[in-house]
Amino acid sequence: AFVLTPEKRRNLVDEVGLSPQRVSVRTMGVDNDQFTPRDVTPADLGYDAEELLLYVGSYSPYKGLDRVLDAFESLRETRDVALALLGGGAEDELFDRAARTEGVDPVTEFLPTETMIDYYGAADAYVSYPVKKSLRSGDCGIISPAEALSCGTPVVSPVLRFIPAEQRDAVGAF
Repeated sequence: AFVLTPEKRRNLVDEVGLSPQRVSVRTMGVDNDQFTPRDVTPADLGYDAEELLLYVGSYSPYKGLDRVLDAFESLRETRDVALALLGGGAEDELFDRAARTEGVDPVTEFLPTETMIDYYGAADAYVSYPVKKSLRSGDCGIISPAEALSCGTPVVSPVLRFIPAEQRDAVGAF
């Protein structure tokens, strides 16, 4: 079996009873030569707020976008901040809410990798609040936070259990 973290390996060995020789850790890959810090500001991407938060992912309930929007609305009461939502999906209700929320910019078109890296570079923090792993895709929300970390962008999220151990020192708590 292949797992993403040493913790998942321990779980399969200790709790499920698999042989340690049958479980290998294979971390999710981010090209650290491509995803590097950039000197980009929110203004470079068309934002006039002092601070920019970034969310990358689908507008699905399991991604916790509703919680991110709740926290953002609260933050907007005291700070000049914008929220870039890169992604989309079939959740029309969440998209409609995001589109109606002042300071939120839902970007639903496909963005080239270089543009994504610019967003990571301009963001003051990457934010997410995944509620659970997606049973349909196996996605647990670790690629985008890992890309953000590779770009030097702080990550504010409870996805700690999914982030590879070697990157955890750069992760905050939402």
